[in-house]
Amino acid sequence: MHFFRLTTIALVTAALLALSGCAQRESDVGASAIPLEPSGHEGETTILAARSVEWDRDLTSGNGQTLQIGEAQEFRVVSAVRFEPNNVLPDSFTLDSARVRLRVDRIYPGRGESPDLRMLIKEIPVAWSEDSLLEGAFAGRDTFRVIDTLLIPTAAGAEERLYWDVPDSVWQAWMVDDSLNYGVLFEAANSGVIVGFQTAEGADSFAVWLEIGGTQFPEDSGFAPSAWSDTLYATDDGYVAEDLSELVPGRLRVSQGVHRRALLYFPLDSITANPLRTVVKAWIHFHADTDVPMSLVYEGQNLLYKDATMTDTLWFAELDSARQNFIATSSSTFGTDSREIKFDVTNTLAGLVGSPATNGGFSIQATLESDALSRQYFYGHDSEVDSLRPRLSIWWVEP
Repeated sequence: MHFFRLTTIALVTAALLALSGCAQRESDVGASAIPLEPSGHEGETTILAARSVEWDRDLTSGNGQTLQIGEAQEFRVVSAVRFEPNNVLPDSFTLDSARVRLRVDRIYPGRGESPDLRMLIKEIPVAWSEDSLLEGAFAGRDTFRVIDTLLIPTAAGAEERLYWDVPDSVWQAWMVDDSLNYGVLFEAANSGVIVGFQTAEGADSFAVWLEIGGTQFPEDSGFAPSAWSDTLYATDDGYVAEDLSELVPGRLRVSQGVHRRALLYFPLDSITANPLRTVVKAWIHFHADTDVPMSLVYEGQNLLYKDATMTDTLWFAELDSARQNFIATSSSTFGTDSREIKFDVTNTLAGLVGSPATNGGFSIQATLESDALSRQYFYGHDSEVDSLRPRLSIWWVEP
């Protein structure tokens, strides 16, 4: 089910968009991705967005490269990890030690600015997989049994590598049939900080893994004891985030971690009135509101945005009714004097000229929607600041 909030009273039905000539493409990131005013045009038309809406996609965050634990800036996030040691252990083996290594990848709001995180390690009593980590997963986690706690220091210069010694009772539970091994949940016991690690799909140097050491008794050596050790990545791992932020009137949230996108609709009657008009260049202007205190961007994070063409006449009827176009620019560069991003939609507009019924609007979304939690507020079509409302600039020529 898709949840959304309308920022206009009436949702005008958008017709189906069929862009046979608009192929997916990408641009470079950074200054070169910002479109320039074209030369050789005869006229320019500026169209303000007639409506805008947030689109909350119910997608899993279990297939990304990030694990996150904490509560800050109106985000609450937990992570789940499941190992299957049965798959690697020798036939004859006694365990000496088993520990989970966690290496801190990033901290919000930053090292030296955050309280230490006291992390609860809980037993998960229900089956799950990476594909099932949708919003609302582990809703009953308040009743999950606490196995242990681990203190994660956040001071500048604090040790990044931390270890959790797996209790014998937990190890025995992991050694049963894999279908009954549900892993552990990492949850914050305090607020004001979010700590990030990486999954098995992420960088090896930051991935959460299980270190096993013991003694094996191989048959081919007459069962003579010998040391054995191995490092095991998680079979399933991922995070589940809750966005507790409020919708600010006249604003749209675009977020990573909770898959929230902004949809924009621009009426094209004025530009398509002449079917012989040729579009030379077209782009969308979208302005961030950097003054909203609930925005969240990690220090040094390169949060990127991309635009997509909506192909669904009702905006929300299809599972994924967006054709992704190309990467735009980074929100880490936003400031009070530089908070605009632009999307080159020339190919899309060229396909709409003379056929306004194919206009399905646009989606603006984070490039890596399952990456580190991030939230940026943008001005919507009903913003109180006219100059900061989303607008579409079109340069054209006529025969």
